[in-house]
Amino acid sequence: YDFEYVNNGSLLVFNPIKLKSVEITDGYLVAYEKLLNYYLKDPSMFKMANDLLYKECLLYLPRMATKEEGDICADNIIKYIADAFKG
Repeated sequence: YDFEYVNNGSLLVFNPIKLKSVEITDGYLVAYEKLLNYYLKDPSMFKMANDLLYKECLLYLPRMATKEEGDICADNIIKYIADAFKG
């Protein structure tokens, strides 16, 4: 079945079966690499960051996150985790 979705006045029609998996989208891959490099010496923090990234990319559906959005998303996740563990 095709689904219709209106976002900011734009009509999107999509079939969930034809959507790419989150893990192979450009935005996810860019953000994943950035988070991997940032948390290279802290695997548990990387796991937390990657879980947050996956959730954020799911929220983009049915539209896929671009490389630029992935980069911004990674920066936001790094800041969010840093703020959560302050003090």
